[in-house]
Amino acid sequence: MSRLTYEAYRHIPAAYLFCTEDRILHVENQRQMAKAAGITLTKEVKSGHVPFMSMPESVVDFVQEVVEAKLDG
Repeated sequence: MSRLTYEAYRHIPAAYLFCTEDRILHVENQRQMAKAAGITLTKEVKSGHVPFMSMPESVVDFVQEVVEAKLDG
């Protein structure tokens, strides 16, 4: 395993999908991480830790929103 030497989110725009029903990483911890990383493009879903399995349509919608926001801005 190699050591992380570069934090891409510091230079490449990022987005975060908050999962309010996550029992592994509480939503408040998710918010703190996103804030610390400077991520402002976010959305909240009522999902557990793996939203792409439980609600794939919502994940696809969010990705489309992110792409459109980046294309417009």
